[in-house]
Amino acid sequence: MSNPNKVGLVFAILLGGWHVAWSILVATGLGQTLYNFILWAHMIHLAVTIGPFDFTASIDRTPLSGPGGMLVESSLLRQRGRRSRST
Repeated sequence: MSNPNKVGLVFAILLGGWHVAWSILVATGLGQTLYNFILWAHMIHLAVTIGPFDFTASIDRTPLSGPGGMLVESSLLRQRGRRSRST
């Protein structure tokens, strides 16, 4: 059985890291280019514009997404562990 705390920590690092990476892409102006490429590669046509970099939003999202990911993932693992023990 997986350790819920370790798996939760990995999820927290991944989610927090993704938000840091996306913030860097948007700040450097590469976010729109990447988004356009992804849509083009999947043959999707949407008129979506990535807004300008907002430091406050970036600072707000990044620290919240890590612990949020840890709580969600560790609680899901704990639930799955309870169900597997009861059957």
